[in-house]
Amino acid sequence: MRQYQVTYEATGCALSVILPGSEWVDADGSASGTFPSSVVSGDGNTQCILQSSSAAGPINAPTTRTGTYQTQYQATISAIPSGTGTTNPSTGSHWYDSGTQVSVTATPASSYTFDSWVLDGLPAGSTNPITVTMNAPHNLVAQFLSPKTIKQNVLDDLIALRATVTDKQDGKKLDEAIKHLTKSLEPELWVSETRLNPKHGEKVFQEEKDAIVKLLDLMKDKKSTIPVATLQGFINRLVNADRLLASGAINDAAGGDVKKIDKANEELDKGDARVADNHFTDAIEHYRNAWKHALQAV
Repeated sequence: MRQYQVTYEATGCALSVILPGSEWVDADGSASGTFPSSVVSGDGNTQCILQSSSAAGPINAPTTRTGTYQTQYQATISAIPSGTGTTNPSTGSHWYDSGTQVSVTATPASSYTFDSWVLDGLPAGSTNPITVTMNAPHNLVAQFLSPKTIKQNVLDDLIALRATVTDKQDGKKLDEAIKHLTKSLEPELWVSETRLNPKHGEKVFQEEKDAIVKLLDLMKDKKSTIPVATLQGFINRLVNADRLLASGAINDAAGGDVKKIDKANEELDKGDARVADNHFTDAIEHYRNAWKHALQAV
């Protein structure tokens, strides 16, 4: 009886595939070896799925049977702190074919803002949505910030900047901004990361407004050694924090006095318009008014 040798190979898999051993098959017979339906890496983050295999027979010549696999990588998505926002695709683990371009969108919860991405432990910017190429397993983290955390981060950055400034006038204005921002973070003014003490929270807006006045003075000072873009970045972050406080209070007032809520939303819109016109201290006044009207609606 004439026999032919059949050997096995795998293609398309980034992992090592354990293949059937070569075998001798009678003429017009069929090979008996089978390809594994899937292969998974030891860490569980990479897998290969069998897509197809060449025919098992009839065998009428020395033959190499080929198993064609699709390599897939796992994307693990998370959002921090917990409960501060969502992602699309949702948080958790997802499998994607090798080379797939995955678009991930972060959406903050009420009173929070999206800050940035961390991809495989490294900063990956703040573009939202972000596109991740699945050429390996990836771990993507969406970072969200509360109003209080935003303010604290700006304060920390101002203090770090102050340590590098040698110009006397620049230093004096920075010291004033730091003083006011520190006062806006006094514990008795806050009841949570996103909510102010109804009795004393108004002071947060005032202190922040005073801090921004000092930063604006630095921006206008042609002799200042501090880059305008740096100062503008601080201002933008602080104004955004105040808007979050106002919008959060409006959300809390849902179902309350309709006229007061309408007035609060009107003030919020006015604040947005003033931000667009680069009138930042006026914007804070409108956000403070929005916050006050929202409290009165409850």
